[in-house]
Amino acid sequence: MENTNAKVNKEKANKYKNIINSLSGINGVRYIGLVYTNQKQETSRYVVNFGVSVEECKKRDFKKLQNTNPKTLGSEYPKIGAEVFNVALDELLASSKQNLSEKKEDRTTQSQSQTDAFITIFNGIRLKNGGKNDGKLQVFGLRQSKKVLVEGEPYKPVNSSTKTIAKNVIRKNLTKYVSMYMDEIDSIRVNGDVLEFEAK
Repeated sequence: MENTNAKVNKEKANKYKNIINSLSGINGVRYIGLVYTNQKQETSRYVVNFGVSVEECKKRDFKKLQNTNPKTLGSEYPKIGAEVFNVALDELLASSKQNLSEKKEDRTTQSQSQTDAFITIFNGIRLKNGGKNDGKLQVFGLRQSKKVLVEGEPYKPVNSSTKTIAKNVIRKNLTKYVSMYMDEIDSIRVNGDVLEFEAK
């Protein structure tokens, strides 16, 4: 028997698909504009390119990693050093390559769980299916702009290893993904080349 929540989620996903399908006549690149408040209570207005394929982003980032020079980074960050950057880069490359596999079982455990946990509605739009944020619509895409409207709580300092710091430095040059959850969509309106979501 199908899980009740899963059935409800499928129905909600179909509702969202109908909303997106009603926009199929819009040509060119499409964006989403929405106001989002994160866990630190920072409220920002985002413009997101939601027509970006996740797989294309993965391929793009893999190429960027391949073109990353650990010696150059080591010179820019001498306290970390090229050797640590080399180890960090190798690990990021291995993980990135693994997650490009067409076979889900070949991907990392995290990537597999992310695939299982969502119902895809459209490129960059999917519904959380189970676990935390179950039943919520997730907007995922390439961040075009961000304007902070309300400053949030300060982030506490974290004592990370030099390899973790090196990975974070490398990731700064990768695609600037954003991921935001909404309970419901009230309406969508077009403002130029931006689709503005009224959500709650």
